[in-house]
Amino acid sequence: MRGFIIFETSFAFENLTVVLEKLKDIRHSRDKVGIVMKMLYDKRKPLNQWPLQAVDERLAQYKKTLQRELKSYGISFDFHLWVSDEWFCPDGVPGFALPFYLFNPQLMKIHKYETGAIEGRTEFEILKLMRHELGHAIDNAYGLRKNKERQRVFGSPKREYPEYYNPQIYSRNYVHYLGEGYAQSHPDEDFAETFAFWLDPNRKWRMKNFSKRLTEKINCIDRLMRIVRSQQPVLNNRFRIDAIEKNSTPIGEFYKEYHKARNTAALRRVDHELRQAFQWPGEKKMSFSFFLRKEKHYLKKQLSEQEGVYQYEAERALRKIIKRAETLNIKGNVSEFRRKTPDLLKKNFRVLKEQEQLRVYL
Repeated sequence: MRGFIIFETSFAFENLTVVLEKLKDIRHSRDKVGIVMKMLYDKRKPLNQWPLQAVDERLAQYKKTLQRELKSYGISFDFHLWVSDEWFCPDGVPGFALPFYLFNPQLMKIHKYETGAIEGRTEFEILKLMRHELGHAIDNAYGLRKNKERQRVFGSPKREYPEYYNPQIYSRNYVHYLGEGYAQSHPDEDFAETFAFWLDPNRKWRMKNFSKRLTEKINCIDRLMRIVRSQQPVLNNRFRIDAIEKNSTPIGEFYKEYHKARNTAALRRVDHELRQAFQWPGEKKMSFSFFLRKEKHYLKKQLSEQEGVYQYEAERALRKIIKRAETLNIKGNVSEFRRKTPDLLKKNFRVLKEQEQLRVYL
């Protein structure tokens, strides 16, 4: 059905002009969704004042589904669930949180606009994410990090979490359950991902296609769960960390901090790539930022064609990379720049794109 607008005849002419200009902006803007979202939601409204729908019923149903899956292996584990601002399972807690936006359709749209993605778009995806978090919760509840075999097979849980990681997407030594090579980020995530795959009734057991290393991990999970069946959990608390009902942060401020953290993480990756590319000894005469500015027009066009994006998006990425190269005072020689720059720009463009750093927010 075609949309139409009825204006009251008492509108002043200048007010009508303002309204028409806004509609014109929306019509011609590349970010139509962004403009509409800005008009539709109040960024001052605290997170704990947004209405959430059927929270208790849905959490109870999710818990029942997962406990049924555990029961098929003879495991009785009474974990708890709550709503917070993101997916997470805190250390020392035998339960985990689900994000608030899953319980309100409008919040889902806002989150999609602000972050570019929804973790848990469907019930199928929600259950996959929950199996992963359940792996962390059962790890906490039964103190499995202290198990020697778990440490040997998955690695030390004391290892620090990296700021970022470069997964080998096609490696056969890890399960690829949630995607993006998440199991490769840390031993605890490797454990949780392997557990989620092991528990999932929809998994495909093609052991002949697994590497020896991955087979060992799955067998380790199986042996650890036999131990769980015969023991009582060492943790039984019901802590609800950062529960959404206690979070009075305005939603606009919440997403502002989200973007700030994401921008910081993305720029750290860009910095790492720049330092790695030009760390070789030798005479360093030219500034890399100067080289990029000088070749900007050609590089922008080349990057646009390689990545299949508009030139304005390629230019936005170039500006960010130039700024970081200038801040870090990256130097080298022209032949080195010409040889390495195309691949370096392509790699960093994808980092910035994945981290939603090339969007313009209102």
